[in-house]
Formats: sequence, C-alpha cells, structure tokens
Amino acid sequence: MGRTPRPGQPPPSPAGRGEPGRSARRCGGCRGHAVAAQLATLPVIVAGASLLARSGGGLYWLVPAFVLLLGVGVINAWVLLIEILR
Repeated sequence: MGRTPRPGQPPPSPAGRGEPGRSARRCGGCRGHAVAAQLATLPVIVAGASLLARSGGGLYWLVPAFVLLLGVGVINAWVLLIEILR
C-alpha cells in the first residue's frame, strides 16, 4: 500500500519511524526566515525609543533598519518565486 519509487529515486520513508518528511526538513529554513524578519525590525524600535529619549541616534537607526528590511524582503521574494517551485 505504498508508492513505488521511480528509477534513481530513494524509496519513500515510512511514516511514524522518526524520519522527518520533506516539509519537516524545510521547516528549519522557515524558522530562520521568520527570525530574520523579526530581528530586522529591532532597529526601527530602537529608532523610536531613541527619538522619545532624545538621545542615542534617533533617525540614524533607520538607515540600518531599511537595509535589513530590504534584505529580508529580497530573501522572502526569492523564497516565494524560486524555492517554492522546487
């Protein structure tokens, strides 16, 4: 009651044997993207807090924030356009 593998492909892993499936193997990368997206917002929070405190750089924190957020956006676009099709 299982699929037969195509020539040149490994046999499917049995369910429930502790071997991660295809989606479980990709989940580590998903967590990494989520953590990067959350960490990229920290300079924006620091910019707001330093503006309220009137010390600590203020708007200068927005430069690294924009760079990080642009990088996260490019990586997310890459995942959506390229990686999902694989």
